[in-house]
Amino acid sequence: MKYFTYNYFFLVSFLVMASMYTYKVLTFTPQSYKIEVYSYYTNPVPQPVDIEAPSLTCLTEALYFEARGEDKVGMLAVADVILNRASNKHFPSTICKVINQPYQFSYTLEPVLSYSDSKSKQIAKELARQALSNDYSVSTQALYYFNPKKLSKDPSWASDKYFLITIGNHKFYSWHKNKS
Repeated sequence: MKYFTYNYFFLVSFLVMASMYTYKVLTFTPQSYKIEVYSYYTNPVPQPVDIEAPSLTCLTEALYFEARGEDKVGMLAVADVILNRASNKHFPSTICKVINQPYQFSYTLEPVLSYSDSKSKQIAKELARQALSNDYSVSTQALYYFNPKKLSKDPSWASDKYFLITIGNHKFYSWHKNKS
């Protein structure tokens, strides 16, 4: 195993090419991030994803309504939260159930939403496909996020969580401060 400590700008570059590596981000500080690299080029051939699969549809919708306007890294970080939740025993076990869990994603509280920007929808669909196939990953290890520009103050749950990183307009958090 190799350990690397880099500043934020290198971390973003590393995460963009992360599909070539199996790694785990060990520590976050405002100045640097320690990354443990297990192996190189672990997934050279992306697995096909059924474009009609419910997971792809749900994740595309979530990326469009929750992260439209973010860059690719920002949108994939939001996808990462959803995928992390689906694989965590404290959350529902499927992507669609995670997204539709009551009061978890703000856009699901709206009665009816429609896609008003077809280009943004296509970007969201492609990034959802990449996230589901592990072809392009931003591993934040986060389970929560919010956009402080859309709120007058931080949500009450944020004070009980461990802040990880800000990517684009979103702040990402892990589990409770007193849990590992």
